Amino acid sequence: MGRGRDSATSRKAQGPTFLSREEVAKHNTMGDAWVIVDGRVIDVSDWAEHPGGRVVFTVAGQDATDVFRGFHSPAAWEHLATRQIGTVAPVEPSAFDKEVLELRKEFRKNGWFNASPFYYTYKTAEVLGIAAAGVFVLHSFPHNWFAVIGAALLLATAWQQAGWLSHDFMHHQVFENRLGGDIMGLFLGNFIQGFSVDWWKNKHNTHHSIPNLHESEDDLHDGDPDIDTLPFLAWSTTMADKARRDPSGWSAFFVRNQQMIFFPLLSFARLTWAQQSIAYALAPLLPETARGGAWGGGRVAPSLRYPVAELVGLAAHYTVLLVLAYLYMTPIQAIAYFLTAQMVCGLMLAVSFVVGHNGMECFDKADKPGFFELQLRATRNVTDDCIGFAGWFTGGLHLQVEHHLFPTMPRHHLAKAAPIVEALCKKHGVRYHSQPLLVGVWEVLECLDVMAQPVIRALHEFPAM
Repeated sequence: MGRGRDSATSRKAQGPTFLSREEVAKHNTMGDAWVIVDGRVIDVSDWAEHPGGRVVFTVAGQDATDVFRGFHSPAAWEHLATRQIGTVAPVEPSAFDKEVLELRKEFRKNGWFNASPFYYTYKTAEVLGIAAAGVFVLHSFPHNWFAVIGAALLLATAWQQAGWLSHDFMHHQVFENRLGGDIMGLFLGNFIQGFSVDWWKNKHNTHHSIPNLHESEDDLHDGDPDIDTLPFLAWSTTMADKARRDPSGWSAFFVRNQQMIFFPLLSFARLTWAQQSIAYALAPLLPETARGGAWGGGRVAPSLRYPVAELVGLAAHYTVLLVLAYLYMTPIQAIAYFLTAQMVCGLMLAVSFVVGHNGMECFDKADKPGFFELQLRATRNVTDDCIGFAGWFTGGLHLQVEHHLFPTMPRHHLAKAAPIVEALCKKHGVRYHSQPLLVGVWEVLECLDVMAQPVIRALHEFPAM
């Protein structure tokens, strides 16, 4: 298991000791990982069964106090003692960080971390209603092309809205008992959407911990997977430079043309995510050499919390699709139905994702700001419209800033927190960025154009690239 892990075991046996932050920083890999939480040094080495997934390793060797507070309920603090190996000297938080922590206490006192059962019952019924409407259309007009395309659009919408809803349940915004959130996540994720929720949780929690952070080394698992889009897209000068130096030339080609390929790529996003998540769920059954990449169960080896439920849910999802195809469609119509639903939903989901963070600041590990400031500088809010479409379309994630600061706050309370957070940012001179949906998308396209320019210039200077 490694000398660092053996040393940690020895320290546990001896009882907590005083450690320097420099010593803690040396333990920054999955197999040898220490983190600091509220002055306590916690050994999380090889903690495959961590309920939140592999996010725990994104802060290996670092102070994880603010990350821990954001993701965990007060009851989770009791578990820290079982893994504590030492203490470190306290560090005074910044004035901004102190006030964010005070806001969390105030919001919790206001009841804004309590979910409305009526709201989430309604949202669940809405998703099931949209999905049922699609089945009704197919049943009423079998083998009809207009019905097939219309039903595919309804399925795409149901998938997108189920995605936002499973997001809320898997952030444990709804139930105090985590099992309830897990069950609803499996139902809405694996069965309704055909996604492995454990795959999603690992990937998404990592993103929350370190949004827009470049990975420093391949084996450290310390970068945001949501900006890991090379060879196709570059969101920063660091990524553009990497594309320019790609010996195959393919990355440079894609990045030079990234504005043009952006929306076509987004349409394939859901197919890619589905493939990765299925590979992730199947990975424990396969030899390591047969697994996918980092998020397909390769480098980030899965430790599924509910392996049987994951696979049963996925099998049931695709069985239902096959039954619908057999009953109501020709083979060609079935292919069109499946691809239309996948590609339209991919666009709907991906537009919501990219407008939240892409085109905002990206960071290397060496210049990463504190946790709360990182969330602000890497995140863009979307101004809701008079009919509330942006809020519905993005599943409440038009208020990405507030969601990233308080990820366990139910979405129906975020709008109350937003003006208070904005005022706090203004007070401390921290950027709070909000734009209408289409303006936000335009900013993303502008970023793609800016990042493509050095790669285009390199082509003119070195035409052989």
